Amino acid sequence: MLSTLIPPAVPVGVLREFARSTYGLVGEWSRLEGERDQNFKVTDAEGRSWVFKVCHPDEGEAIMSSQAEALEHIALTDPLLPVPRLRRSGDGAKLSTVLHHDTQYRVMVLSWLDGEMPGDVELSSAHQFELGSLLARLGLALRGFVHPAPAARNLVWDTGKAGELAPQIAHLSDEDRPLAEEILSRHLEVTVPAMRHMRSQIIHGDVHPFNSVMDGSGRITGIIDFGDLVHGALVLDLANAIADFLSPGHDLSGTIYNLVRGYCRVTPLEEAEADALLDLVEVRLLLTPLVDSLKAENGIASQGYFQAFNARSM
Repeated sequence: MLSTLIPPAVPVGVLREFARSTYGLVGEWSRLEGERDQNFKVTDAEGRSWVFKVCHPDEGEAIMSSQAEALEHIALTDPLLPVPRLRRSGDGAKLSTVLHHDTQYRVMVLSWLDGEMPGDVELSSAHQFELGSLLARLGLALRGFVHPAPAARNLVWDTGKAGELAPQIAHLSDEDRPLAEEILSRHLEVTVPAMRHMRSQIIHGDVHPFNSVMDGSGRITGIIDFGDLVHGALVLDLANAIADFLSPGHDLSGTIYNLVRGYCRVTPLEEAEADALLDLVEVRLLLTPLVDSLKAENGIASQGYFQAFNARSM
């Protein structure tokens, strides 16, 4: 669960030469943040930008293949959905392999989506509604995608496995601990059994203000980072996004309403999904401090955006 949470550190010179020889990709390189992958933005001589991802070797071949195949599946099922497109290597491979210090690292190259990450920006009601619809379109685009790896992975952010983080509640403050125990107990006793009866498929599961891009008007124009693909309840895409787009001091109920309304315009919720939605939002909010605690306990630094997420959670 933890082994993949430290990104690789392959020297950029090695990667530049590999990108040139394997993808014909030459340009200006700048580092991007990532929880598990070593990521770079590469802008070529024609002004086109790409994301060059060096994947953690412990992720496994199957997980990386599932991400590449999911993106190519979406390109067929909803060509206008604003997600990255896979760039194949010069010999047509979806993934390639760079060798460094006797370790093989899988590499994926994706198109760059222009825009700014919302971060702490509060989306307007109309843009929240559009985001909800975009989430539902993403679920529809992935509905027919089948791959065994997302169902088999042990992902620390998988809400369905939140119970494995129960020991981390002991590290929360005395003030927060009772509420955390109540949320997790209800999740395990009520919501997890109910999820067995819900629509399930491979989902993105991680659409948040740092995994999406917006234009100058504040409209979400793209969804990025498919690194948390899991097989789970479809409603988790919506619940996770609601939790991550809530902003303290703003209209929380309005955010929930607008995202749900937009989602239901494309994919109406079933009764069991609607009943469990707010519980799933609470569990997603709880996961952030629990994962942060687990990483700190094991000497793993969290990304800069964790501070913003922690402010939204407990």
